[in-house]
Amino acid sequence: MAEEDSPPDAGSAGASAHPPPPPKKSPPLWPLLLVAVAAVVVPFKFWYDTWMGRRLSDEDLREALADTEKPRRVQHGIEEMSRRIEENREKAREFYPLLLDLADHEEPVIRYHLAWVMGFDSTSEEFHAALVRLLADPALMVRQYAALSLSNFRDPACRPVLVSMLHPEPVAANRAGTVGNLLPSGTTVREGIELARVQISDSDGSAVRAPMPGRVESVQVEEGDEVSAG
Repeated sequence: MAEEDSPPDAGSAGASAHPPPPPKKSPPLWPLLLVAVAAVVVPFKFWYDTWMGRRLSDEDLREALADTEKPRRVQHGIEEMSRRIEENREKAREFYPLLLDLADHEEPVIRYHLAWVMGFDSTSEEFHAALVRLLADPALMVRQYAALSLSNFRDPACRPVLVSMLHPEPVAANRAGTVGNLLPSGTTVREGIELARVQISDSDGSAVRAPMPGRVESVQVEEGDEVSAG
């Protein structure tokens, strides 16, 4: 008599009907690699584009000096011009008209960098004339840089400004009101930092800012004093 087939084992049947799930795949690494690369490349590109030690081609220099929207790019162009004047003054002169156009730039930082670089060529009459005009600039640091550069031209017009640089520079209130937020004497300051605030009301105040880097020599008013403009 033939042997009857034995019934399948319940455990075996269950195992064959529901195979174990496949192992989970690890997430792809390429998105992480892209993020890592971007984290390195983006800051480097920003640094490279804004680093003023980077040399500029003639085309880049023209674009930088004519850029009306990015003062730092203009500064880079001025820095490049300082190197070119030192390396080959005659060849650099083709860019002088672009430099001279900056004498009326709205940003004082551009005007005083311009005054600085024009001192590199004391043979240029155009630079000489522009520097004399910048001696009357409303910004103190522009006048000072213009005077320093004019000394290379042996122009006595620079003397009053140079002499004034040996003395503390008075800073007056720009409006009438009540003085507050005074920095104490002896404080080291950078250009543009708030030295005091003149208040007319709680919501209406005006900052008195340092016209140049230096140190607060003395303070002639006290917190809460009423002052007039000038």
